[in-house]
Amino acid sequence: MRGTNRRVLLTSFGRVEVALRLLCCRQCGARFRPAECCLAEVSGHNVTADWRELAALVGSSWPYETAAGILHRLSGVPLSDERFRQLTNERGRERAGLQQAQADQLLEEAVNMIQVRAEREARQSTARHKPSGWLQVGLDGGWVCSREQKGGHGRQNRRGGQSG
Repeated sequence: MRGTNRRVLLTSFGRVEVALRLLCCRQCGARFRPAECCLAEVSGHNVTADWRELAALVGSSWPYETAAGILHRLSGVPLSDERFRQLTNERGRERAGLQQAQADQLLEEAVNMIQVRAEREARQSTARHKPSGWLQVGLDGGWVCSREQKGGHGRQNRRGGQSG
């Protein structure tokens, strides 16, 4: 063992200090930290992904100063207004990129004429092979239009006579 460093992480449940041990391989002499794989989630930040998401949500809902105060009260994690702004904008860029990629894919699918034609042919072939249902219709003749009478058979006008 070579030594121990402390790393402070800001999590959704508060501030956490993690002891990072630095070890040395006896065979090759390479130095490594066993906790590196556990810290891969924060990828160089001191803020976990869940807390970044929470900070972005709160930062996009209120002014950054208010958001920082609210999360400080709720989690005990102090964060500057500027850091809230950075986290909120970072998450916004990620979401915008994701939405742009989804829109590009939808547009590509919409203009892919080979796929459009194949889907149209599939719909037409399924429509041809569907058995048609039976429809039974009955008419009582009460409102069947007559060529001679404008309102139909048996329709009376206000004066009591036939309309027409």
